Amino acid sequence: MLNGGGLPYRSNALKTLSQLAEYGEFRSAIIPAIPLIIHMLNDRDSSRRLHALKTLSQLAAHMELRNAICPAIPLIIHMFGDEDPSYVLSVLVELAIYVELRGAIRRAIPPIIHKLEDEDLYRRLNVLKILSQLAKHVDLHDAIRSSILLTADMLENGDATLRLAAVRVLDQLSD
Repeated sequence: MLNGGGLPYRSNALKTLSQLAEYGEFRSAIIPAIPLIIHMLNDRDSSRRLHALKTLSQLAAHMELRNAICPAIPLIIHMFGDEDPSYVLSVLVELAIYVELRGAIRRAIPPIIHKLEDEDLYRRLNVLKILSQLAKHVDLHDAIRSSILLTADMLENGDATLRLAAVRVLDQLSD
């Protein structure tokens, strides 16, 4: 179902996997399907990518599945530029709750920081929101600290919303 079929079939298959994951006895059987779900993050169809992203987020609630989900983190970061940034932000922040996924998130932070150089104000604002949320996890501070110079530059920007978001990042890092 995950390899072929149209969106309704894939969507139903993803929903079923999420539901089965609620039962511990099915979790080991779901692990082999996770690479297929991760592969769907590369699909040309945006709705398929978002369904896969939602499913991975739901599956991450189960500790036994988190190691299999780690390879998805760089693809999720890449989706930030292509999809609804606020949704991708919320999923990434949700995944950061789980200690098992933070190593993969830590390695994905430099590409996020690089997006602070983007000309698009909205994109920079969303990057600052991501960094602020991720900075709530002390074990991610070292990776985020490399953004301090770029973040401090945002304080000089004429946009008040961007300045406020930069202050939030710096404040989180100072805790």
